[in-house]
Amino acid sequence: MSRIRRICIGIWAGLFFAAGLAGCGGSANSFTWRAARVPNNLDPQLAAESPEIIAVTHLFSGLYRLDAEGTPRLDCAESAEVSADGLVWTFRLKAGMRYASRRGEDAGYAVTAEDFVFGLRRVFLPETASPYAEALGGILGSETLLEGGDPSALGVRAPDELTLEITLREPDEHLPEKLCLPGAMPCDEEFFESTGGAYGLSTNTTIGNGSFYLYNWTESGLFLRRTAAGGQIGSLRIVLAQNDATAPGSAGSDAGPAGQQPAAQGPVELITNGKCDAALYEGPPGTGLTELPYTTTTWGLVFRCDEGPLANARLRRALGATAYGLVLDLPAGCAPAEGLTPPDMDYGAGRTLPAPEDPAPLYREALAELGMAQISGLTVLVPQGYAQLFGQINQEWQRQLSLFCKVQELPLEELLERLAAGDYEIALAPFAPESSSPASLLRQFGPDGVCALHTPGFLQALAEAEDFAPGSGGWAGAIQAAERALLAECPVLPLFYQTKALLVAPGIEGIVFSPFAPSIDLTWAVRG
Repeated sequence: MSRIRRICIGIWAGLFFAAGLAGCGGSANSFTWRAARVPNNLDPQLAAESPEIIAVTHLFSGLYRLDAEGTPRLDCAESAEVSADGLVWTFRLKAGMRYASRRGEDAGYAVTAEDFVFGLRRVFLPETASPYAEALGGILGSETLLEGGDPSALGVRAPDELTLEITLREPDEHLPEKLCLPGAMPCDEEFFESTGGAYGLSTNTTIGNGSFYLYNWTESGLFLRRTAAGGQIGSLRIVLAQNDATAPGSAGSDAGPAGQQPAAQGPVELITNGKCDAALYEGPPGTGLTELPYTTTTWGLVFRCDEGPLANARLRRALGATAYGLVLDLPAGCAPAEGLTPPDMDYGAGRTLPAPEDPAPLYREALAELGMAQISGLTVLVPQGYAQLFGQINQEWQRQLSLFCKVQELPLEELLERLAAGDYEIALAPFAPESSSPASLLRQFGPDGVCALHTPGFLQALAEAEDFAPGSGGWAGAIQAAERALLAECPVLPLFYQTKALLVAPGIEGIVFSPFAPSIDLTWAVRG
């Protein structure tokens, strides 16, 4: 029986599944994960994308690690004490911990409290540009380092080799979850300096303190091993995905007609044919495999806000007020959106869509401000297969506003390229956070984002939200205010959420899965 637990921790709001997952392929206790590319950097303070995050999650151990239930438990630390005011966390490390190099050989370095000090300092050094600076930004003095100040100002110190103290700006009950992040892993300063700037870039410049060690690293894959007991997963293979189907759930076989490339395989076929142990899936349910659903994608209509008639906020609001009133016929696995933030990164905001408005007066006011009698010639980009869905909105715009837009269907990849280049007026597209941070989703619609929105009210609200330490008191309210300020300007109309799934087959238990990146952790995984 699968067990699912969701954990929301503010900036690292995540979904972790400890599930009965099935393996396929490889040896009896190996696990294969297919990735679009092989990890290219094993520096945990820099790990930002799925292949790197998965690799360093297994190569390194931090003060805490999420267990098979998705709960943070002590890892390198044997004890943790919190001061009465909740500001000072004191950890006592386990004695005798060592780093391992390639093939599990002792690297010649002990794991000490100073390694955690140095690792956390690196997160906030401007030259590191770590993606974890926001999540760990509640540590006292972090803003000083980010601005190029004295590293000793950071509220992290080591009174002795096995004692670590972390001082926060304000209490944060979610600190244990944040200390599970790759950015909070230890880094031996002496070894780091010895690599001459090549830390984590090769087998010779990588050491780790995790339960897995680096066995081999080639252009086709990264191979990790550990000493396994009982039914534990003993090896992880992150291999280069070749000839995978581009369309989720598409069928295929290993070999095509003579002289042609083998037919592409979808997630179901990859697992069934023994090519991997788990795969992400976007198709309809009923695959016959274990399906662990998650919702991290919001589909919406997005407007180019810096030029043309759609730079007028009243026009965008009129279009939004019309669309929000519709009950759309949605694809399977989709549900009406209640805001921009998808359910599995919920921070307690609830519904954030604007209050209902009468679109007709807004549209008349927009035409007056634009000095136009009518608007025509707008083109909406939609992914292939979504023209009928958008047609429901287009018909309503025509009925209520006498506005009809042309529709151009494109492959999703091409549509997203057009968005990134700013080559569009209106588009129906999926949006997912670049990390598990709600702020990372909101930023996608700002001045440097897809909409090129420069509205001072939204920018100020977002800046105020980012001044809070993630998960701290007032942070959720500030993020909510920023989301409401964004949607009030209507650069994007959230329409529906899309649920995806991790597909697996019965046989393995204890995998920790996060859809953000995505990433997996096999520390507790066993094959039954």
